[in-house]
Amino acid sequence: PAPRRRRRARRSAAGPAATGAKAPPASTLTDKTKELPRKYQAIFADVLKCYENQKYPKGLKLCATLLKKHPAHGQTLSMKGLIMFYQDANKKTEAFELAKKGLALDMQSHVCWHVYGLLYRSNRNFPMAIKCYSNAIRLDPKNGAILRDLALMQGQHRDWKGYTESRRKLLVLGLIGYFGGAL
Repeated sequence: PAPRRRRRARRSAAGPAATGAKAPPASTLTDKTKELPRKYQAIFADVLKCYENQKYPKGLKLCATLLKKHPAHGQTLSMKGLIMFYQDANKKTEAFELAKKGLALDMQSHVCWHVYGLLYRSNRNFPMAIKCYSNAIRLDPKNGAILRDLALMQGQHRDWKGYTESRRKLLVLGLIGYFGGAL
């Protein structure tokens, strides 16, 4: 009986490959590292509120505290770039670099794609903004803000087929009122 116990102990110490069990898929491992703990999710929500309310210095401070604990959080890096872009016109290249780095860290985030699209839209690069918004809407198909931005860019670029499709999706989601405006 003693040799069996040692063999079992060696197999379990060697990992899942030695015991015949399958290793967890790589996608689940990376998804858990990209998700913030609850405490930091609240801070990230405050970053979004600061951006929406144009409180850029406070938003940058919150981004700094988040990035101190989680330096590889792509959404925070992207939001920091977006806030820097609107706070200081001289830091456009640095803002784009931060957004690009954030997107590289989290390619499956609709927030990162949306931020990248907002930056391109601000630089009047409408075709690239449309591509970014399309990627964002592919990841989060029921997001009304992204759909509105996508429809706006498609109208600016005179892509009427895409514009009507985006507006139809907004209508189906119930995000367009009777007179055609957003609720």
